[in-house]
Amino acid sequence: MLCSDTTQKAPDKESAKLSYNVAIMTRKYGNRANEWTEQNRQMLNETRPNPDISPKRKDRFKHALEGYAENKNRYQKVPQATGVPVELIASIHYLEGRMKFDRYLHNGQRLGKVTTIVPKGLKFDEWEEAAIHALGGDKEQKAGDANGIAPNPKFTFLRDFLNLSDPAAQLAFAEMYNGPGYRGISKKTGRLHRTPYVWAGSNHETRGRFVKDHKFDPKGESSVVGAALLIQGMKEVNLEMTPEEVTAKYFLD
Repeated sequence: MLCSDTTQKAPDKESAKLSYNVAIMTRKYGNRANEWTEQNRQMLNETRPNPDISPKRKDRFKHALEGYAENKNRYQKVPQATGVPVELIASIHYLEGRMKFDRYLHNGQRLGKVTTIVPKGLKFDEWEEAAIHALGGDKEQKAGDANGIAPNPKFTFLRDFLNLSDPAAQLAFAEMYNGPGYRGISKKTGRLHRTPYVWAGSNHETRGRFVKDHKFDPKGESSVVGAALLIQGMKEVNLEMTPEEVTAKYFLD
């Protein structure tokens, strides 16, 4: 799966009221996001679905595409407000909440209740409003707080900084969204552990996963398909392929 050659630039401070310091955020997140984007670009050119994944994971991939196909219209409010591409939003929605619209995009907990895991203390009733908050707030309005908690400025910055029309940058955003834990584990152990949030189900997948926050199982295997294949599969659904056809193309041929 090929991706275009694009560059990232710092947001224009004159064009919008920013909720973050551009220079600080570029040093803290932007440089790393650029590095990850270039790594992803090289890997995407060689990315293939792994035909040997379990039937259950193939079914979950098809389920994600079905959920996307059925709810494309509902998703549209979120990219309009945030500038984040719909396929990336839907992929995160699947990875965090299995396409359920009664779950926070932030962390998969149930809407209507105060969140008890990171980010703690949020309270939303509507999925769209929660999703916009999770992705950095509404670009055209003052960022809405939730129980006094403003959107995470990291994601406000990254969606402005990265060229999210670039698939490689989308995957960098997805990994930033989930967290850099797998890179930290790789550095600590000296063994390569790629994030399943991005690469699960592909030829780049490696063994080992976090089974809960801060608990890493080096023998653990992902039960889902990651953002790299989800985003590409959803783009093929946009081209009028059915979820069944995409799943067969990726995993059954």
